[in-house]
Amino acid sequence: MECSQTLIEGIKILLSPREEILLAYLFGSFSKGVSTPLSDIDIAVLIHGDISEEKYPYGYRSELLTYLMKGLRTNRIDLVILNDAPPFLKFQVVRHEQIIISRSEDKRIDFQVKTISRYNDVKRLMSIQQRYITERLKNGTYGKR
Repeated sequence: MECSQTLIEGIKILLSPREEILLAYLFGSFSKGVSTPLSDIDIAVLIHGDISEEKYPYGYRSELLTYLMKGLRTNRIDLVILNDAPPFLKFQVVRHEQIIISRSEDKRIDFQVKTISRYNDVKRLMSIQQRYITERLKNGTYGKR
């Protein structure tokens, strides 16, 4: 499956009636135009914070993923709920974004600015941690107390 307007429109048609979704992005290999026959479709959504999990017996993510798989007729979908995603993953989505749905430009911009800011905060800490792990690996002390 290749990234085409047909795929994007299909996702948009499926997600548009879902009013709980504030933002939806296509990211990964499909959004970059480098998908292969083994690639999955990476979709990320930001939802209203008031989703009641009791409404979904197997959780909201499972319900939405099943809905997308049926609608797109493929099980090669990776769904990220941005509300719970780590900063690095949020940044990858924003960095390689292909917006499918944006119900509010103000909220989209706010989300993207906060994501980039949080990533920049965490990036420095990740760099320090990586340097520490590399040093311990070189010394043969990684995994030892």
